[in-house]
Amino acid sequence: MILKERKMRYTYRAIIKSIFLFFFLILIWELKGYDRVNGLSFYSHESNRDQRTSLNLTPEKPFDFPKGFTLSFDFCLHSRASAFGYVLRIIGDDNTNFDLMSNIPQLEDFHETDRELLLVIKSQTIIHFTSTELKRFESGHWVPVNMTFNPEDNLITVCINGSEKTVPYDFQKLSKYKFFFGSNDLKEFTNRDVPPMSIKEVQIFNHQQKPIYYWRLDKHSDNDVFDELKQARATVVNPMWEIDDYTKWKKVKTFTFLNPQQSFPQVTWDKYRGRFIIADVNTVYTYHMETGELDTIKSLSGAPYLVKINQLFYSHKRDELVQYDFVEKDFNLFNFNKKQWSQQTNKDNYLSRFRHHSSYYDDESETVYAMGGYGYYRYSSWFWIYNSASRQWTRHDLTGHIHPRYLASMGLYQDSLFLYFGGYGTESGLQQESPHNYYDLYSINRHNQHVTKLWEIDNPDAAYLNSNSLIIDKNNVNQLY
Repeated sequence: MILKERKMRYTYRAIIKSIFLFFFLILIWELKGYDRVNGLSFYSHESNRDQRTSLNLTPEKPFDFPKGFTLSFDFCLHSRASAFGYVLRIIGDDNTNFDLMSNIPQLEDFHETDRELLLVIKSQTIIHFTSTELKRFESGHWVPVNMTFNPEDNLITVCINGSEKTVPYDFQKLSKYKFFFGSNDLKEFTNRDVPPMSIKEVQIFNHQQKPIYYWRLDKHSDNDVFDELKQARATVVNPMWEIDDYTKWKKVKTFTFLNPQQSFPQVTWDKYRGRFIIADVNTVYTYHMETGELDTIKSLSGAPYLVKINQLFYSHKRDELVQYDFVEKDFNLFNFNKKQWSQQTNKDNYLSRFRHHSSYYDDESETVYAMGGYGYYRYSSWFWIYNSASRQWTRHDLTGHIHPRYLASMGLYQDSLFLYFGGYGTESGLQQESPHNYYDLYSINRHNQHVTKLWEIDNPDAAYLNSNSLIIDKNNVNQLY
């Protein structure tokens, strides 16, 4: 009995930990809002001069473009304060510098305070863009940049965020070019003035606008990154890679509950206000990710269902917490204005038949969908549907299509289809009959419960289990079939 209780405590802690890891992953994607996670951020004036970032596209030898080229990239300033520095320095034939510079003076009496980005050749400013010309150029916003060197017509064209300027320039047979973003250490061209910026999607085209090099700035080694077309190596000093925020966990906040065995904490994520919501038997906590503020609401009446598995959602439609339980006929709703739960209950249902199941809440129809789970030494392949209008659960046994399991991942792919991946269980559902990991993917039609097996991974290098919810990259969903 003592061993069983200890096992249950450790299992419960693992549940809470898994819940937090899953929601932090969702949080990063939703707050960032990137379609593709790539980009290089630069250490700027906040760092010592020797710790600032440099990206060198030509570490081994210069590129040879006697007939000219076009360079394009996406550029983002993190702050307009102290935004002076070299976005890009191109060096032609080791004797001529072409500098794209950020120059945003902070002096109130400076007569050109609207000056933003400059093209400087040697020591002369050739092109400058003002804030009125660079529409929607704000801190934190990505803008496209294109620079065309055209020696046949002796012209240089710079286009930033749709604003284009062209100037004449005598190239005098320049052909070999070196490219540096941020700081560099090239002899007399050395510089350490770096604006607080990020860049991504760096491409170089030849004079016929044929793509020659393409650095997404996503996959990388410690100090090298390779282009997509020729595997040309670029080197980086003191990098901050955007993608690393998605490959390495970073602890943001620790929450401590007094005696979790009695407080039964539940957690959910409000994507509309960017906050975690945690509820226990007496209190509802809201943690705002952007500000780090923690609000505490004491429940005036009612109580959540006392369950040791996470069965809580946030309803944007209602602006309420929605909690469900498989043995109850109603949702348990927490009203933030009234500070009360709709159910007056302290019933302990922690020995659920469906621990570690997967679930999804449809806010519009106020419907919960749940699949799988474990309890009483059995795994489940039951697909549950609860609709608040009918106030009843309907259960569909999918054992003939999907082996019973728990710790599988489920997410909504299309309006009618769930994707259901992996898990741990057995063909019979009995725990004593050699349970094992699954690495198969199914679609489940939520209207008629039709199941299709899509694919299965054979013998992965390392065994793994999943979060109970699945995030679907709809841009690459064709790879599922």
